[in-house]
Amino acid sequence: MDSILFRQGEATNPGPCEDKPGLVIGSINPTGLMHKSAFFPELPASEHAIWGASETHLTQQGVNKFKAELKFNKSEFNFYPGAPVPHLSSAPSSLGGKQTGIGFFATMPTKPIANSWPKEIQTSCRLLSHTFRHCDQWIHGSVFYGPAKGAETAAVRAEADNMLSHVTQ
Repeated sequence: MDSILFRQGEATNPGPCEDKPGLVIGSINPTGLMHKSAFFPELPASEHAIWGASETHLTQQGVNKFKAELKFNKSEFNFYPGAPVPHLSSAPSSLGGKQTGIGFFATMPTKPIANSWPKEIQTSCRLLSHTFRHCDQWIHGSVFYGPAKGAETAAVRAEADNMLSHVTQ
């Protein structure tokens, strides 16, 4: 997984900060998370790290299996998934899901942000908001995975704008 880090302003030459550990914030689109937990040590991390993930493809069974993979690989990250994605197959052993799904990876305390989103937004597998405890402050964050098919059309843009409007309320 490739990562890009940006530093702006005085962050390009930060002063000493011994009493507060660094904060890493990033996003990834792994095109499915199953069997990829071994790559997580390659992500920049610290005592306080937040990674938003889109296109996880994880059904509920997949979420359970992936969390076990993280534990097996002794990852420092905890995984906080959004709604489980629908199965691709009706086979009882199916772990793979459709090309949606979102979640957060964090090395710090986190909890979902209470919201009054419509049920279709909450279960869309495309939008999730959490708050993260960093030192003495809570940081709010959202991860969004917009529809890719027909993204250039006005209807799909309107759908994405509608979903995102729930985050900013």
